[in-house]
Amino acid sequence: MRIIDIHTHIYPDQVAQKAIATLSKGPLRPLTGCTAAEAQQAAEAAGVIYSICLPVATKARQVEHINRFSAETNRRYSKLICFAGIFPGATDMEAQIDLAAKLKLPGIKIHPQFQKVFLDDPAMVRLVCLASDYHMPVLFHGGLDIALPYPLYSSPWRAANLLRLVAKAGVKNPRLIFAHLGGYALWHEVEKELVGKNVYFDTSFLAGRIPRETIKRIISNHGTERILFGTDFPWQSVEENRDFLLNLGLSQQQNQAIFYDNAAGLLNIG
Repeated sequence: MRIIDIHTHIYPDQVAQKAIATLSKGPLRPLTGCTAAEAQQAAEAAGVIYSICLPVATKARQVEHINRFSAETNRRYSKLICFAGIFPGATDMEAQIDLAAKLKLPGIKIHPQFQKVFLDDPAMVRLVCLASDYHMPVLFHGGLDIALPYPLYSSPWRAANLLRLVAKAGVKNPRLIFAHLGGYALWHEVEKELVGKNVYFDTSFLAGRIPRETIKRIISNHGTERILFGTDFPWQSVEENRDFLLNLGLSQQQNQAIFYDNAAGLLNIG
């Protein structure tokens, strides 16, 4: 089975150990390190075609450094495709996105919980409008974050409001992905606010953390054509998430769409 993992994390070698130590102060423990070399090795071992690496810029001044690191990683590692990290609301946000496009970074990652910007903030609307101008998908963290649960910047109802505001701004078909099945641990709100909307959900960090009937119902009602396989490496593995999804009883065609075809189409991967 061909696999694109839409949701992984890496850090530059010189800060990877510190980053993992900081994030591991809560209940999470990584399966391995999070350098590019370790992510490439994990992808090869699991038979993954591409791992999509998602950086987070917690300060505007970090953006250029993060994105140049992402571009260099893409040049050096055959299995890794890094998105851009953009800081919503930065005075130079348009220039940040323009540089990301010039560096050939294929998408943008936004983490409202760590960036402390609400999903439906005007800065987010502006970011989506700019990203759409460059035909770049935007992947947002959705729902709770175990490491930083409150205040809740990325609830499904704010995601739904973002969609309304983006449509009002004239963007007709934004390519938006909400991680963790639209909103981690807020499944009822996801079903009320986001299921059936023109957005993608990824499946990252769900193995063993969502009732089987709940994920089956959400996938069925939302449509397998808008579901993307993800793991949240190094916090969960390809193998446990793959087996979890394969045990849902979906058809071979549906699994092929989730594990590879949907992401390949979204990112223009052959």
